[in-house]
Amino acid sequence: MTNLSGAGRSLLAIIPLTLLLTGCWDRREINDLAIVTAIGLDADPKSKGIVISAQVYIPMQSSMSGGGIGGTGGTQKNSSVVVSAPGMDIADATQKLQEKLSRKLFWGHAKIIIFGEKLARRGISDTIDYLGRHPGPRERTLVFVCEGNASKMISLDPLIESNTSENLREMSVMRTGLYVTLLKLEHKSARSFAIALPWVKTFTTEGKPHQSVFSQGSAIVKGGKMVGRLSDSATRGLMWVTDSIKDGTITTRLVKEDGLVSVALYKSSSELIPSIHNGQWQLKIKASAEGNVVENISKLDMMDVQTINLMQREFEAVIRKRIESALKPLQDQWQADAVGFGKAFHRKYPQALEQAMSRWEEQFADIKVTYDIHVLIARTGFTDKSLSR
Repeated sequence: MTNLSGAGRSLLAIIPLTLLLTGCWDRREINDLAIVTAIGLDADPKSKGIVISAQVYIPMQSSMSGGGIGGTGGTQKNSSVVVSAPGMDIADATQKLQEKLSRKLFWGHAKIIIFGEKLARRGISDTIDYLGRHPGPRERTLVFVCEGNASKMISLDPLIESNTSENLREMSVMRTGLYVTLLKLEHKSARSFAIALPWVKTFTTEGKPHQSVFSQGSAIVKGGKMVGRLSDSATRGLMWVTDSIKDGTITTRLVKEDGLVSVALYKSSSELIPSIHNGQWQLKIKASAEGNVVENISKLDMMDVQTINLMQREFEAVIRKRIESALKPLQDQWQADAVGFGKAFHRKYPQALEQAMSRWEEQFADIKVTYDIHVLIARTGFTDKSLSR
């Protein structure tokens, strides 16, 4: 009997292992999937249930016109369609939505989730629970609240981007407003803290009317329900408190000089410094910013040191006013900690916070806030005085 070589013995050992391979029995071909790019959730006007709307991506085949020299090349256009279904809850609505489609719903590419205002005011805790348990929607999916119906919002055709989901995602990436993911929403809900969600609204272009969407302001969600809204300016103040300001432009009217000055920020940061003295909870908001003057419609001389100091104090007052416009309704009206005060106290006084959690709404409203804001104007441009004065 011929002895097997080392390679032959290895081959005989490997062959039985191939019987354990399962192959691709559970594969999912892309042409068998209905790829969802946006999710809209509304209150069902006919019942106490919910209506789910899915923006489904549809790749269109390229169309060719002409040929040969001088012919027009092929162009490819992608589009999407919105499909809706009602249900007793989101799980039931999702099942009914699946029954309307010939392909398996795939949630992994959903970029945004929009809650309609009526559903947000009624309550979204059950919906958050489903989205957190379901393996489909990704935790980095962005979350919004809109005026009117979410189904209408995701059905609109944006000006530049291919669909509403891409439009709102790109705006969020630029950080012109709030940036809230599904993971952050789940975390805040689990800790019983309030959260500010970006507010979506529509606008119509001039000339040839065209309706599109953008994010401006915020909706305050407390205890799983929307309790109110913050204006765009107040939302910017909230972003200062939470260290979410990346860049932007601040314009203020100098009352004594009867003119406007605008500064473009290129650097900013903020910090919350909590303290507890004799039972009094206090918190210092320390913020700093650097920027350049980009417009001067006043009589001020930009080469004068006293002028620079005056403008820096004015812009510090503007930032403080914006922060106060956010904190006043949060503390006095809604008692909703959407600015992270509880998190700041937990880092320094974890035991004190745990003891206060049962009455955190009252404790949050009683926190005394102080300010330490510094603005540095680095450059004023090539001209000293305004050319229009």
